[in-house]
Amino acid sequence: MCSHYAASKSLRTVHTHMQVVKLNLNSSFYILRSAVKQMMTSGGGSLVFCSSAVAKHGIPNHEAIAAAKAGIQGTYTRPRQAHA
Repeated sequence: MCSHYAASKSLRTVHTHMQVVKLNLNSSFYILRSAVKQMMTSGGGSLVFCSSAVAKHGIPNHEAIAAAKAGIQGTYTRPRQAHA
């Protein structure tokens, strides 16, 4: 197990890991926040966020994207209750 993580491309640098999370998880938060404001003033709407099977089933060298996609699944499964 240790050799897998030592060779993992996504964990070679903290910068690379954070860039992947920033692009995939944080950007979805900013989109949600902006869209909710618009939807509240216009009477509603829908958003679709895409995740990946890698969020539940790990794939070697994809740890950062797995973390980001799992974050999307966990955070945005029911955002309506959080913004009601």
